[in-house]
Amino acid sequence: MLGELVSLINLYKIEHYMFDLRDMDFKKYHWSNNGFFKINGKKTFFSNVSKVEIVLNLIRDIRNRCFHWENLTKVTVKEDGKVYPRITTIYPKNQLHLRKILQ
Repeated sequence: MLGELVSLINLYKIEHYMFDLRDMDFKKYHWSNNGFFKINGKKTFFSNVSKVEIVLNLIRDIRNRCFHWENLTKVTVKEDGKVYPRITTIYPKNQLHLRKILQ
């Protein structure tokens, strides 16, 4: 049901009516999250619609992972030894990690 709801929101392009996330700062959730992406080397800050799209994608990923709850605890260990959860969403050439949910 939740997956269908997210799909309908995206299908009918009503993201900006659903949530007001203009004041949401991804950096508050983890230090490495960005509030912008780059287009031709120029910083472009996320619009409300962009933030809603990112959050809806994360909600869908978490929902899908919950069918096998052990997938929520899986992590990736990078070469520098840092540990990252595998719940991420990619928005134009930026990778945002939702980390605090697992800590």
